[in-house]
Amino acid sequence: MTVTITSIRVTKEVEGQTSGSLFSRMGLIWTSILMLSIGVVLRVIDIFVLNLDVLWTNIILSKVLSLLILVGFFLKFKPNGVSSVLGLDRKDFHLQLTIGIVVGISLYLATMVLSTVLYHYFVDPTLPLQFIVLLSPEMLVYFFLFAAVNAVYEETLFRGLVQNAFREWRGPVVGILISAIAFGVWHIIWPIQTWLENGVFPMRTAMVMVVFSGIMGLVFGVYYEKFSCRRTLTGTIVAHTLINYLNEGFKTVIGTFGEGPDLSFINPVHMAIGLVIALSTFTIMIISFSRLNIEQVRTRFNNVFENASELIHTKRK
Repeated sequence: MTVTITSIRVTKEVEGQTSGSLFSRMGLIWTSILMLSIGVVLRVIDIFVLNLDVLWTNIILSKVLSLLILVGFFLKFKPNGVSSVLGLDRKDFHLQLTIGIVVGISLYLATMVLSTVLYHYFVDPTLPLQFIVLLSPEMLVYFFLFAAVNAVYEETLFRGLVQNAFREWRGPVVGILISAIAFGVWHIIWPIQTWLENGVFPMRTAMVMVVFSGIMGLVFGVYYEKFSCRRTLTGTIVAHTLINYLNEGFKTVIGTFGEGPDLSFINPVHMAIGLVIALSTFTIMIISFSRLNIEQVRTRFNNVFENASELIHTKRK
């Protein structure tokens, strides 16, 4: 009787392992291809079939559902990968949160605001400089949720899954480059949408968006690989959230305002100024993140706080 019961238990365990073996044994590259394919399909259905991009419900299909599929897949078939591959971990949370806020606001100001302000004051002061809030207070709250969900999905997909998959295959440099390229191409869907609506493909806009997004992906990739030591994606998720939220909710513009792509320039001079500033900022951040790591930053912060505390204590005496 004991032998029979043991046999039944072993058989059930083997059957359970076999039923999940296809996805459990799937390599990270094939998993990344599968998840990218699902993301693209849901994105196309969202934007081109159901036209949800013009409604508040656009968060459901290509953001929430895509994220649930990605995280659910790992929870079911690769539970250890939720932290090690997708980067969903609370390690260094408060420090990562702080650095992510600084990085996000800095990138937004450098890439979206500074070029416009410089153009107004040094090139053509006759054009009015305007700061515009694009959304109502209610929509600002909703869009922050949208930007946060979008950032979690895109960071876990590109910096987490894709970068780690190709890192495992050919090393960290290849992983960072491929994830950055994929991230840049991911954003070409918006120029394609403009092309289908207007009949003219916005080549300049497409190039700017793909290159800008790709370099942004490069910055976040180096941050995760080198600075964060692949412990967590909290910092890049926070920075990504803020960049999208601030850019879509608030605009600094010159001349006549028209809702356009994330990066819009009134002429080639304005574009040149913007690209020089953006590339300089990206370069500085890539170099900084590749040479520093979060432990060094923590140590320096602690030293500063200790020195400040000693100074205050000494003055009180």
